[in-house]
Amino acid sequence: MSSLLRIDGDPTTWHVSTTIGQLSSSSGPVSLTVDEPLRGVLLLSPRALGSAVMLPQGMDYHHGHAPNGIILPDQAWLYVPSTTGPDPSSNPQRLYLLAHSKNIVELREEITAAMSTGSFVTLQLGGVAGSGAAATSAAGDYGSIVLNCAVLPFVVLCLEPPGA
Repeated sequence: MSSLLRIDGDPTTWHVSTTIGQLSSSSGPVSLTVDEPLRGVLLLSPRALGSAVMLPQGMDYHHGHAPNGIILPDQAWLYVPSTTGPDPSSNPQRLYLLAHSKNIVELREEITAAMSTGSFVTLQLGGVAGSGAAATSAAGDYGSIVLNCAVLPFVVLCLEPPGA
């Protein structure tokens, strides 16, 4: 049964198409399929979670929400919690392209393990998504992102652009 999920500190209402279950009794990170406003896998860490609100699917979750118009490339990317959500007007956006060499399945396993142990994950970036269009992903040094998985409540991993 699909439902809606809101996670503390992030204004996004996530449309979750997998069963959420009991987060309070979870022994480790929970993998949830999300398809709105971004499409991918939301890795939720109950140990780092301050609060989560779960609402039934039948509620009107579009109140006050406008489609964000984000265009993403055919490349793995991730979203980390922010006070603005996945807002195309934020500068820089909280959507990070991953280096082409990073396997999304391996990354999912690596972050899940780090959330379980409370350790860090450092990832090389392939760019930062630009406002209204995909950033170039040509070879170059785009920096890195460090995830402190002991306190990171969630991360969204995506390979497929929204609406695909």
